Amino acid sequence: AQIAPHRSTSQKPVRFTMIKTATLILTTCMLAPAALAQDEVPTGKTVAPTGQEAKPTNPSEKLSQLRKTAKPYKIGDTVNAKLKFNGLNGKSLTMAQLRGKTVVLAWYSMTCPTMKPSLPKLKQLTSDLAGDDLVVIGVNSNAHEMRDAKPGIDEEGKPTKPYAKLRKHLEKQKVNFTVCTDPGNFITDLFNARTTPHMFVIDAKGVLRYAGALDDDPKNSKQAAHRKNYVRDAIHDVQNDKEVRLTTTKSYGCAVKRAPKPPTKRPDTKK
Repeated sequence: AQIAPHRSTSQKPVRFTMIKTATLILTTCMLAPAALAQDEVPTGKTVAPTGQEAKPTNPSEKLSQLRKTAKPYKIGDTVNAKLKFNGLNGKSLTMAQLRGKTVVLAWYSMTCPTMKPSLPKLKQLTSDLAGDDLVVIGVNSNAHEMRDAKPGIDEEGKPTKPYAKLRKHLEKQKVNFTVCTDPGNFITDLFNARTTPHMFVIDAKGVLRYAGALDDDPKNSKQAAHRKNYVRDAIHDVQNDKEVRLTTTKSYGCAVKRAPKPPTKRPDTKK
């Protein structure tokens, strides 16, 4: 059987109850390909019929196979509860743990010029709204910003933690929301995220309700009163059991710098 994102069939506003839970305390998260067992991902698992070749067991082969079958989420789809993130502190986080919360995903970059005016607005949004019933999660999927994914040694000969540059950046910028890494662009593909920032709002039932830009002010040149805050408006509608007024907008920012695809093996034509 295959677990796949499904679309909401009701056209009426979804009624739900916010579940008060302890605020999640996370620093940096990492989606580890090794954690993507076939029964723990949105695309589920496929069992080979008797007599056919079994599915690969190598984590990288599984991830490659899942890429071929995964379909991007659309507005109205439910994000699979088993979508799993592994924290660098050894703790894991799944979408199931976020049920009952409004989840805001923001594709993030350390080097994108558009993030400079966007980051203060993301931090303000987090300060204003994050809490027991809402969590903001940044996702960094730029390959060139994750070259230090493994522990290393600094110039003084001291050991460094994975993603040392990202950790230092988040501390320097005093980022007040969780930032995760997506080194294989798996989550990026699931949400069809294209730019930094690219924003998504998921309701307490796990249903994707908004996708697009943070607001209509990429250069942060407008007064707050004259700015259309798409994400804030979507959050307001979701948390007040209303239909989201504007479900999609065109995202702005820098294109996500994807991980290079593995080279394709050419068939051996030699006899």
